[in-house]
Amino acid sequence: EITESVRGSWHTTGKLTQRNMDSGYDDGIVTPSIIGGYCQEPPVSRTMPTFDGLDELGIKVKYTISSVYLENGKLKKIAGTKSAVEPTLHFPAIMKNIEAEAINKYNYQIR
Repeated sequence: EITESVRGSWHTTGKLTQRNMDSGYDDGIVTPSIIGGYCQEPPVSRTMPTFDGLDELGIKVKYTISSVYLENGKLKKIAGTKSAVEPTLHFPAIMKNIEAEAINKYNYQIR
């Protein structure tokens, strides 16, 4: 019922037309999209967890992502690095690329 209520505005048969790309990379807060008429409460935003403060405890954290497939080179290129991709540093560039592709290639409406 809920999915059908947004047919035509969020999706058509077999094709998504609207995506919530709020991943928190720009302001550190993630807010979901709400389908009107099914919930009277406003969306609940959540702060993205960070590694801030760990250095003060003597803890060093560095995590990386990679792919064993051909996408690894593309991922590094999008991130603007030749070394390992670090989400805490490179996620904004990756998400901007994904958002641009969603708009330009798939004609999605982005919230």
